Amino acid sequence: MGPEAAANVCLRLVHKVELVAPVRAVVLHAPAGPNVLGKLSAFASLWLARKGPSLLFENTDICSLAEPARLIMDAELGICLDMAHMAAYGQTALADNEPLLSRTGLVHWSAPGGADRHLPLTRLTPEERTLMRETAKKLPADIVHMPEIFDWAGVEESLTVLPELINNPS
Repeated sequence: MGPEAAANVCLRLVHKVELVAPVRAVVLHAPAGPNVLGKLSAFASLWLARKGPSLLFENTDICSLAEPARLIMDAELGICLDMAHMAAYGQTALADNEPLLSRTGLVHWSAPGGADRHLPLTRLTPEERTLMRETAKKLPADIVHMPEIFDWAGVEESLTVLPELINNPS
């Protein structure tokens, strides 16, 4: 599916969801394959021209956000920072890219667990905890924090750790 077809499908889905509740932002994972930057740029141009909700690019196993960083900054788009992906896929350069981090609108919180298992935050190693805590210090204050854990017991466990990661004193 090309960028235009993808944008059309996504916008139709957004309009259906808006019947239930307003949509503030959507999260986009980079596609696999060649010319990722070209595809993302074309999608973003179509999205902006059609006045879709805020577009947030997520760091994934195939896209650390290093490649589309200039596009994100130039088009004033946002990012969805997945903390577990950052830790699991060695994307620690993200933690030092403060201009890009300033574009964060949403943070996904979980512990890495291989194969994108989205484990409870209680499973973080000390090094992962430090990386996440230090990165969180650099994020905008008005963003949305979302535990991305797919079982309720894991969400409950994580709620004891999340405040310490987000509201850490310097």
